Amino acid sequence: MINTQPLPVDIHVVYACDRGYLQYLAVSIRSLIDAFETGSHRNTHCLNVHVVIVGFADDDRALLKRIAQSETAQVKLTLVDYELTNRYPDALYPHIELVTLKYRFPELLTNIDRVIWIDADTLVLSDITELWDCDLDGHWIGTTNCVLTDASLKIYQITSRGFFWSAENTINAGVMVLDLMQMRTLNVQRVLEAWTYKFRKVLSLPEQEAIAFNYPVRKILDHKWNWRGALRESEPYWAAGSAQERKDYSAIRPAIVHLQADFRPHNMIINTEFFSLWNRIHQALDLPSTQPKPVPFMVFVYLMACGSNVSLRKARWFFVMAVLNFPLALWCLLPYLRYRRDPERFNFPGISDHQRTTAEAITERRTPCAEKGFVDLASKRRI
Repeated sequence: MINTQPLPVDIHVVYACDRGYLQYLAVSIRSLIDAFETGSHRNTHCLNVHVVIVGFADDDRALLKRIAQSETAQVKLTLVDYELTNRYPDALYPHIELVTLKYRFPELLTNIDRVIWIDADTLVLSDITELWDCDLDGHWIGTTNCVLTDASLKIYQITSRGFFWSAENTINAGVMVLDLMQMRTLNVQRVLEAWTYKFRKVLSLPEQEAIAFNYPVRKILDHKWNWRGALRESEPYWAAGSAQERKDYSAIRPAIVHLQADFRPHNMIINTEFFSLWNRIHQALDLPSTQPKPVPFMVFVYLMACGSNVSLRKARWFFVMAVLNFPLALWCLLPYLRYRRDPERFNFPGISDHQRTTAEAITERRTPCAEKGFVDLASKRRI
């Protein structure tokens, strides 16, 4: 009998990291698969996860293969070995070759014409199929803006040597859709590598600056696909042109949460819904325990300021120097002592309220565990 069922549609997602990010990578991949399993396309699509790995041991590979299993969806894992070769000597940014591996995807993934790039320090909350199906409108790349509006550029441009004339020129490269076929046709790899090499000694965000200044016009993706509001420390907050702009960003229902910079559950103990969700998945996967630390006082003051009724201008400065508003810094001393006594239960003003979608909306997720088969994350909603 002839099988008349259509072949599944392939979705290609790619990560790249060294083993220093292994635990973030594991949690992100598992959350990606969980979201795909609970979506409506698990029977019609195949999720292909490609990981470009640097310095991974055999045990690391075995771990990734274990967590990438699925009983209810078609999931394939491919590991691509890469050895760093010091392509950018004397660069300002120490991990420049690792973060610019995106340039090389057309030659590393030779039989693939389109991929979704996802940073390892992410939580995927929605079926990735919607992002896969997006129309790039003739562009080779789709990205989210780093800031929301042009009013944010005055502050944001302080962080860059270049000049942005529109918020649409800014970029956060945590999640991108890449047309590898167009990249090959347009020689994008050659253009970006040459530009990065030329300016390697001054680039602080190499791949983001290279893409932003060589390809300022791109497909703009919805901010929900690269939402950086787990804490109010990202550019949409500290560079925002108004309090309303910050509120609008907080109101976004995230599909992918990007836990960027040093504000990650692996590093800091902060009571938020997204950190809690990351920790629940981490524990269910039976990964080695982490040693996060309480946030430093200066960061504590900034987080308190961002959630309190203080002006946006003051909140920006708190991040740099708390002494510029001594009364609030002094007011934070006693709360900071309470936080240090029980950091996992301390509620920062404004942080817990706006994180209202994750665990409550994910009631059917099941995550593989080393010895216990599958663990229902819904039963571990609170830590």
